[in-house]
Amino acid sequence: DAVTKDFTLERLYSVFISAGTGGSVNDEVNGDEYAYGSQLTIIATPKEGYRFKKWSDGDTASTREITVMEDIALEATFQRIPSYTVTIYEVRGGTTDPAPNTYTLLENESMSITAIPDEGFVFVGWNINGAEETANPFVITAIATDYNIEPVFTNEEMGTEQTTLQPVAEKFIQNGLLYIRRGETIYDAQGHITSSK
Repeated sequence: DAVTKDFTLERLYSVFISAGTGGSVNDEVNGDEYAYGSQLTIIATPKEGYRFKKWSDGDTASTREITVMEDIALEATFQRIPSYTVTIYEVRGGTTDPAPNTYTLLENESMSITAIPDEGFVFVGWNINGAEETANPFVITAIATDYNIEPVFTNEEMGTEQTTLQPVAEKFIQNGLLYIRRGETIYDAQGHITSSK
């Protein structure tokens, strides 16, 4: 009725917002009372290594407008962003930029790695979790797994010794290691003969 409607419009309402682990809110809106129909902006801000998940009423916008029509209590929830390790191994024949080490990337973060051969060596490719890649620099994006990365270098002399009398080199990976086959002779990545007929 009219009396109830007027009472609703004249009444003041409380607003309280809070943050769970991993973030903060603009809690300066707390502590005051607001007239019916007031509009407020509430903001949830994740800490480093976290991302905003949702408000306790299910809304997933980290910044939103709310209209005061009753007492309001909302909590922002956050979740930790998964992280993955990228291990670059030190090998004979060259180095990398960044230097061989173990690095941590948050999910979907990217990292560019450049192979730098020593004098007398050439870059052949990458061994990444047992798979071969040849781009240099190589950009890796952290998704769902840790990464073990090994640059592969070979003697420059071996890499350029082809003549009309020598078969073309063929690269292949076996048991996660890179080998080079010339005819019936197989070399490892450092140019050493591993088998020959």
